[in-house]
Amino acid sequence: MPAALAVMVITGLGGGSAACTTPPAQAQTAPDGAYDHAVTDTARVLAGLEPADTARFARVTKSPAWLAHRNEFDKNWSRLNAERFAAMREWRDRELKLVAGACDTLFYPFGGPDFLNAYVLYPGCQRYLLFGLEPVGSVPALERVAEDRTDALLAELRESLSDVFVRDYFITKTMMSELRTPEIDGTLPLLLTFLARLDARVVGVEMDGQWNPASPATPSADPSAGAVHGPPRSRRVPGVTIRFMAAGSTRVQTLSYIRVQMEDAEFSKQVELLSYLDRVAPFTTFLKSASYLMHDDRFSRVRSLVVARSRSVLQDDTGVPYRFFDRATWDLTLFGRYTAPVSDFNYGLQKDLAAAYQESSARELPFSFGYHWRQGTSSVMLAVRKTAAH
Repeated sequence: MPAALAVMVITGLGGGSAACTTPPAQAQTAPDGAYDHAVTDTARVLAGLEPADTARFARVTKSPAWLAHRNEFDKNWSRLNAERFAAMREWRDRELKLVAGACDTLFYPFGGPDFLNAYVLYPGCQRYLLFGLEPVGSVPALERVAEDRTDALLAELRESLSDVFVRDYFITKTMMSELRTPEIDGTLPLLLTFLARLDARVVGVEMDGQWNPASPATPSADPSAGAVHGPPRSRRVPGVTIRFMAAGSTRVQTLSYIRVQMEDAEFSKQVELLSYLDRVAPFTTFLKSASYLMHDDRFSRVRSLVVARSRSVLQDDTGVPYRFFDRATWDLTLFGRYTAPVSDFNYGLQKDLAAAYQESSARELPFSFGYHWRQGTSSVMLAVRKTAAH
């Protein structure tokens, strides 16, 4: 996912330590597997799947537009599974077994709505943090959408997913316009669609998250009580948290999308968000189709954050430049074949990474990844910290 996205600084970010500041998140289970049937069914209808409550959504699911939507979605989903996800899962089980199993928090800066790739490679994380520039959006009220707008809603959803179905990444500039329609108004409908196709159940949706400060104290109505004073608060950062259960599980995982400008100057103002990130570190970092933004010193803080606070980093060549991974700290494994950046990003060429590929025996990468979406032209690097403290 591309974009002039923003950057990251952790309060008190130090040299290279990855020491835990808080214990890992405690896994929660839903009592009796309880979940939000209405939202789960809405997600299923968006994804071209039959809802449990067929009567509630009958007007939509019996329409020719939805039946065509279901057929188109089934075709695209089957192709994704056959051409990409099946190979990714096999590769994950072989190459990521240790780091994927240790994932408490997955940090995906520049990820936007791309939960799908993160989950295929790291299905067991307790929480997923995706950052992007796209609007947050809302849960579509499908049963109340006018009939003449239902066709448009389904068409808009497919259009917003078209790049993922073909290239397996989002184009931010395109998404910024596609996710501003009356019905598909942000990333949330897309995230729900992905969860439904993964056969997950939605436990709850909260239009906020722990990264925001508590509501300010309400001043007293009695003037004699004096004014309420306190330290200045950072601006609230828009976002959404979805609690969900994977297929066949009662364990509750969380997926958070946070809309934030991450360029150094802007992101440094988000005090509460930075504090939250500090609390959940160290994390597993995933970077894909990141527009080579961390090659630019205007994004030096997110680059420093990833290097200083990650247990492991899985990325294509658009992530943290190769030269920032000190071999005394990191074990590096290369996969695939390094090729020059696509024409839009010709400034991202890394001669040292190209040399490393020539000098070492890179392992097989049996699927396309990132901007090099044609098979056989992708590269992936796995960096694992040698002595991560817990």
